[in-house]
Amino acid sequence: MPNVIIFDANVRNTARGAATKESPSTGRLSSSKPNLMQIPKREPELAKPVRRAFVARPGYVLLSVDIEQEEPRLAAVVSDDQNLKAAFERGEDIYVPIAEMLKGSPLVSKDELDHYGQSWRDTGKKNFLEILYGAGAEKVLQSHPDLTLARASAMLERFRRLYPGIAAHTQNTRRTLLDKGYVTTLFGRRRRLPGIWVRRQHEEAVRQGANHPIQGSGADVLKGSMVRLWGEGGTLGGLDAHPLFPVHDELVVEVAEQDVAAAVEVLRHMTDWFTHIKLPVSIKVGTNWGDMKEVP
Repeated sequence: MPNVIIFDANVRNTARGAATKESPSTGRLSSSKPNLMQIPKREPELAKPVRRAFVARPGYVLLSVDIEQEEPRLAAVVSDDQNLKAAFERGEDIYVPIAEMLKGSPLVSKDELDHYGQSWRDTGKKNFLEILYGAGAEKVLQSHPDLTLARASAMLERFRRLYPGIAAHTQNTRRTLLDKGYVTTLFGRRRRLPGIWVRRQHEEAVRQGANHPIQGSGADVLKGSMVRLWGEGGTLGGLDAHPLFPVHDELVVEVAEQDVAAAVEVLRHMTDWFTHIKLPVSIKVGTNWGDMKEVP
């Protein structure tokens, strides 16, 4: 993208003018021309050059508002897993136990956390979400070819013992689908999955059904937050701050430089209305989407 777009304004106007619609399956806001959901985030060598192409107007900056660990937090609510809820109440990073299971030993020393912690944590996050949505040992092995099938299976068994509610979520979904033919988000939005009654589509329907109450609720939270913040009068409490686009559980906002501090204070509390579980947000600021710094 940086190689084909000459002026920053082109990228900005493209982002503003992207055709936005609600996905009928997840309820997330998606876009086309460009498809902002496909802009990379985790791969640094791909992410930064592309994200740097999204530049704020003169006199403005971009704020990136990210709901921290949104899917696991919503999974704790959907599954009513008491261990997972307690871990969040204690302020624990729930991806670290998965990373330690994969590594085979605790990430205990500061040096080890500094040098390896983030990469192991990212891997732990990937596998947590895979297991959350029904991955088996074979799927885990695709990410970790150095593991044996026995070790991957043992890791899954430890996960299920640690979070029994999460482990039961898929089977509960199967029963719900067979009984009703649909699942719902925490806000009651339904997704029908008739494939549950078709042999070749059955397992995929279960996977999608386990996914929807969590990812779908995440989409509902973000849309609900945007409506509460900008719904009346289209302004963020009278501030010169405008939502540009949501990307998964991240919202990018363009804010006038003089309103940054006030906008940050409002956005820090954008999920407070959701009372099922605390959904903290982290905020970054920068003149472009690729080079942003954490707001303390």
